Amino acid sequence: QGNPDALCELGVCLWDGRGVHVNQVEAKALWREASSKGSVEAAGHLAQRDPDYRAPADPAVIEAILTRWRERAAKSHADAQHFIGLSYDFGIGVTQDHAEAARWYQLAADQGCAAAQRTLGLCYKHGKGVAQDYDKAVQLYRFAAESGDAAAQNNLGTCYVDGTGVPKDDAEAVRLYQLSAQQGTTVAMYNLGKCYKSGYGVEKDLAKAKWWLTLSVEQGHADAQRLLDQF
Repeated sequence: QGNPDALCELGVCLWDGRGVHVNQVEAKALWREASSKGSVEAAGHLAQRDPDYRAPADPAVIEAILTRWRERAAKSHADAQHFIGLSYDFGIGVTQDHAEAARWYQLAADQGCAAAQRTLGLCYKHGKGVAQDYDKAVQLYRFAAESGDAAAQNNLGTCYVDGTGVPKDDAEAVRLYQLSAQQGTTVAMYNLGKCYKSGYGVEKDLAKAKWWLTLSVEQGHADAQRLLDQF
């Protein structure tokens, strides 16, 4: 019925794949609708995930978003702590500070926030705000993946492909890509299509490769289109 809080929460479900297939385009559309109806929380989700929204945003709107999330973070809400981390990571309304971002991610990750575990894993993988540590990155990805975080499943799969922090294992990578792709993760669909096309970790199957790559293209993955053009 257009309730902004309900629209915002549905957007979160679609973005993270909580009980539904991942659909980040629809998630952003719902957040925009909720934001237009006065949801500061929805505006916050857009600010952290959509540069097209963030760039022209009124500074007063950004400050209102940060105030709302700081209040929640002060009460130890993990999702708010994660958002504050993202604010420092991308310089949303604050001076960019990767170390401070990692500190906030850690607070949220310690509470079991899968999104924060995954984001902190990226920090450790790339040495952003923390000392580079592939083992720690894999541990965090695994925590998030075991909680069903689709993006973390994909990221962990790539670690197995590259042998980063774990022994190289193409079959395990395919298993993880499959879990992530089944939740609708665009890049996992692309990665899975590549595996089927080349026979990495799975029996070569061009029909399945085309199927997964086509799904990825339908969600806007340009590299998937270039790979499809090779058939």
